[in-house]
Amino acid sequence: MLAEESDGSTSTFDLPDEILQVLPSDPFQQLDVARKLTSIALSARISLLEAETSSLQLKLDEKDQQIADLYAQIESLDASLSQTSDKLAKADEEKESLLKDNASLTSTVKKLQRDVSKLEVFRKTLMQSLQEDEESSAGGPRIVAKPTPSEDDVTFPSGSSFICSQYSSTGNSFAEDHEADGNALLSVGFGWAVDLIHKHDYFHV
Repeated sequence: MLAEESDGSTSTFDLPDEILQVLPSDPFQQLDVARKLTSIALSARISLLEAETSSLQLKLDEKDQQIADLYAQIESLDASLSQTSDKLAKADEEKESLLKDNASLTSTVKKLQRDVSKLEVFRKTLMQSLQEDEESSAGGPRIVAKPTPSEDDVTFPSGSSFICSQYSSTGNSFAEDHEADGNALLSVGFGWAVDLIHKHDYFHV
């Protein structure tokens, strides 16, 4: 039976007529039906919540995978950044070394240019002296040709004393700039001068 109101009327709890028609009249049977309906409703609700939980778990797993991928990318970028920083530091060191080498080479080139200028002056002086000696020997007494003397036995005429003086002065100047390079250049210059003297066939009276 359905519950009765205080005025003797039956309470239907605003249930539809279709449900009221299928409800048993016994209150205990109605409670049993209510319990079963509650169980069905709870089971359906739990199934729905479990489905939602499973869906959310899948989404959470996807997010975790994305986070793991991002962490891997961050580690890769950190490693790449570290390598790039090392390369940049090495490039800076090489740049400093090249700048120092460039400065050293520039200084060497300037010194060699000064040496070349001095040798050019020495060459011009030598050529002028040789020309003067040839002119003076052309108007002098007859001379007898002798074998070409060696570098150790060669005797310079009066004009050659000035050349030797210039050679000594130039050699001292070179030694002040840089002894090693200057001595090498002077040796070449002296050998070249002696070779010129031999080619012009110096003679003794």
